[in-house]
Amino acid sequence: MDKENMTYASAMDELEKIVRQVENNEMNIDDLTDNLKRAQELVKYCKEKLLRTEEEVNKILSSDDLKAVSAPQQGGAAPQQAGAAASADAAPFDNTPVDDDDLPF
Repeated sequence: MDKENMTYASAMDELEKIVRQVENNEMNIDDLTDNLKRAQELVKYCKEKLLRTEEEVNKILSSDDLKAVSAPQQGGAAPQQAGAAASADAAPFDNTPVDDDDLPF
């Protein structure tokens, strides 16, 4: 498949097929070099595709239009006081998203 018609999924499928054949000793020794070169091309294509996609996503996420939509609105509720001074009907748990790096396991 040429690069113009290749998708990330098709490149990964072909790469996985090559790896599976090598791991299972199903590849003819005469084809090994050519298939390993092809695998190298596929890895390069996939890395480049991932980098381009990441750049595009970051560009979209950092656009001013998106920032305006996702920014908290001014004049919201007053911040809740911490400790014993907090109201009795306050939620017992903080609903702040937890970063996986903060988890002990």
